[in-house]
Amino acid sequence: MIIENFPKHKVSIFAEINSELQEESIYSFEIHYEVFNYLKNSLRLKHKDNLIIFDSLNYINYCKYVLGELKGFTSNTKKKYQNFIEVKVKKIENIRLNNLIINLYIVPPKNRYFNDLLANVVQLPIDTIYFFPSEYMISNIYELEKKVDKIRDIVFWNTIYVSKYYSVNVKFLSNFKEFVEHLKFYNWVIVFHPYTNLAISDFFKLDEVYCIFKDSAKKSKLLKDIEEEKFRICIIIGPEGGFSDKEINIFKNYSTFILRFDYIENIVKTELAANIGVSQFLSIFNYLLKF
Repeated sequence: MIIENFPKHKVSIFAEINSELQEESIYSFEIHYEVFNYLKNSLRLKHKDNLIIFDSLNYINYCKYVLGELKGFTSNTKKKYQNFIEVKVKKIENIRLNNLIINLYIVPPKNRYFNDLLANVVQLPIDTIYFFPSEYMISNIYELEKKVDKIRDIVFWNTIYVSKYYSVNVKFLSNFKEFVEHLKFYNWVIVFHPYTNLAISDFFKLDEVYCIFKDSAKKSKLLKDIEEEKFRICIIIGPEGGFSDKEINIFKNYSTFILRFDYIENIVKTELAANIGVSQFLSIFNYLLKF
């Protein structure tokens, strides 16, 4: 389920929305100084321009936002980085959604591709991205973890650029064993690996999977579990050359589904693999839910 028909606006940003905020009131939202400069100097927002302020506490299944009319920009002269945007509150919305909870686990690619990967995956309907080490990993997970603030900035700005209502969480796992411990918390664990015969479309034809969508009682239970956030999926993206045989055997011990992409025979770069995999998977999953 996605949010459609947001009111017409020039830009969307994130800020903390006070629970006592009222429509038709004038309110000053404190915003990051870089966002302040972006709105004022790059976009050059004008008086009475419409913008949307998403609550910084939003997540995949909850969206709170304010449609505001710009009144002006103010700064605290005593505190260099304390900046505010003053708006007239035209509308306040709270929306509860029933999205499938998907968490993405990725073996990070080379540093020069890492930023592209982040910019791509933040657009996906996922809750959290976990980065974890693998036997064939090129990057250093500890070095990436030191850059966590920069990484969260990339996620934050790309979220603003695509007007997404929530920001994806980013976390790091220090070793493969810690990553494997996560697998038991998911209903389905999907591993994308180039060297397997089972494609995404084949997965949905498996008796144990297809029966869920074919049987009305099982489908109703699935929908209820999704609504209550009790059904969760883990999607795993490995290094470009795939996981080692040892790692594949570990996955098999946890009843994972090892899949390849539909219609793609060649190896896909890591920065694109997550978007292809999640998109192909959800297109079939959502289709089967509707019919």
